[in-house]
Amino acid sequence: MKKIIVFVLALCMCIGACLPAGAVYSQFPDVTDAALSRNVDALRMLGAVEGDGTGNFRPNDKLTRAQFCKMAVFVLGKGDEEYIYRSRTIFPDVRSTHWARGYVNLAVSLENKIIIGNGDGTFRPDDEINYAQAVTMLMRMLGYTDADAGMLWPQGYLELAAGCGLTDGIHLSAGDAVTRADAARLFCSLLSCDMKDGSKFVSTLGTPHENAVVLSANGKTDDGRTGAIETSAGSYLPKSGDVPGSFVGLRGTLVTDEDGYAVTFIPDPISSVTIVASSAEAGWVKDNSGKTYEIPASTPAYTAEKTGVYGDLWVNIYSGCRVNIYYTEAGKIDGVYINSGSGSSTDVSMVAFDSFSGNPFTALTGGDRDYEIYKNGVKASASDIKRYDCATYDSGARILYVSDNRITGIYEDAYPNTSYPSTVTLLGHKFDVLPGAVDSLKKFGIGDNITLILTTDLKVAGAVSSSSVRSNAIGVVTECSTSSAKVDLFLGITVEGAVSYSADKAKEMTGQLVTVASNGKGKLGLSRLSGSSASGDLDLEKDKVGGVTLSGSLKLFEKVGNSPMRQISRDDIISGHVSASRIEYVHKDYAGRADIIVLNDATGDMYTYGIFSVDTKT
Repeated sequence: MKKIIVFVLALCMCIGACLPAGAVYSQFPDVTDAALSRNVDALRMLGAVEGDGTGNFRPNDKLTRAQFCKMAVFVLGKGDEEYIYRSRTIFPDVRSTHWARGYVNLAVSLENKIIIGNGDGTFRPDDEINYAQAVTMLMRMLGYTDADAGMLWPQGYLELAAGCGLTDGIHLSAGDAVTRADAARLFCSLLSCDMKDGSKFVSTLGTPHENAVVLSANGKTDDGRTGAIETSAGSYLPKSGDVPGSFVGLRGTLVTDEDGYAVTFIPDPISSVTIVASSAEAGWVKDNSGKTYEIPASTPAYTAEKTGVYGDLWVNIYSGCRVNIYYTEAGKIDGVYINSGSGSSTDVSMVAFDSFSGNPFTALTGGDRDYEIYKNGVKASASDIKRYDCATYDSGARILYVSDNRITGIYEDAYPNTSYPSTVTLLGHKFDVLPGAVDSLKKFGIGDNITLILTTDLKVAGAVSSSSVRSNAIGVVTECSTSSAKVDLFLGITVEGAVSYSADKAKEMTGQLVTVASNGKGKLGLSRLSGSSASGDLDLEKDKVGGVTLSGSLKLFEKVGNSPMRQISRDDIISGHVSASRIEYVHKDYAGRADIIVLNDATGDMYTYGIFSVDTKT
């Protein structure tokens, strides 16, 4: 068996093996802590938290007793029952005019009351809630009573909470005010706790699916509906709101209700690590600090578009790619998520719409001078930045991620509307829209032919008319019939749409390298790429194809005649040399380096040879 070695890219990044704290996907711009972001998003799916009028979460604001009570009702899955309790007056200071009357009345009316009130019969809804009061409510939600806690309050409840893990990692005193961030941590800890009777609290919300890996926040259900949370355990529409992008690539517990809707997702942060990859093979991945993680080829592996095993999907890893590695309790690797749309995870971006000199993105760096530039996953300089490039900045890593990813097509859909879209659809794929892209998208309407400018993590940073600049997306046709086709783009996404081919033409297109376009809503235009433009042989030792230098993000493909292509590694080419006659196609990146090469029968591995024998004995 030949040893497979992937091309090791030269990457010197000023960050450690794990992702910096500043690299956070968050719905709220003022939530910069990764753990808090996950907690907030789990509660947001439950409907238990929302932002203020400016879109911020305000994590340091202190909560009132009424606000905490509202969160508790939603976490119990009873938010849609609140209206039933609005007409009652149970506490004299929570009358029909108080905004929280339904939530407070519901909480005190439950069989296992989670609030009781004060000795004078009041609730004091607008007082700040303290840690002891919050923990008491949460423990009652787990089925504990005053009898379980004993006569001494609040010590009894605090000791019970510590014993069941509710307050792990939280360092507050009994009388401390509880902030919105504190509440998010407490409620998410509650979701993972056991009830007093030994059952799991999360089971009271629906059916838990453990060890589920989130593949997409904009997936499709089996019946074709979009906006679903797509996981290794299935695809489900969210019951409340949308699916947080921060969950993509995480493993945890997905909870679904009896109607098949996703109630929430609870990430498991303990049994995983996220690394920035520098190189990979079929049996390992190495992070940017040089640490190697041995990964058996049979290990379950995932990308946003594919589910398989690591031995097949490792080819999607390139330098700068983010890889989530999951572990069993015994410390054994038992899953991998490959984020092929790697890069900065910030929601702040810029597009170089106009001509410029120097670096047009310095405003993103916030005054930082000692930063590095990576364009399309390869180390670059300011001179490599071109018009219509976009950038995001990872302040924790001090890396400016520049992308020239563009995709052109008919503007098919926008949600919730074209004036302030949070998602847009082109070529059958739904893209998340960054806030800074809204103004440029407002200029276009459904049915227009536009070009989306995408960040390294494939969010929309801006939009222009297709007459200004066109798509540079290339991919492989994975499915093609007489009426429809699907293409896996090297960007890391899959596009699909209607085509009109003969049966022979559809068969010929399957497995071929193409560019994509669209001449109508739901329609896909495929242009097969051909012509090597190679001025000489491929020499891997010299990193040249003819006189052209190989890119650090080189992808090699092999085919035989009109057979479907397969991706290969450099070491599959035993001699390290391929004659120009066997080079079918060479694609060059923005710097004129060869980043995609298609070879024709260069390894001899496309077929398996053997001896066929017949036993003639009777």
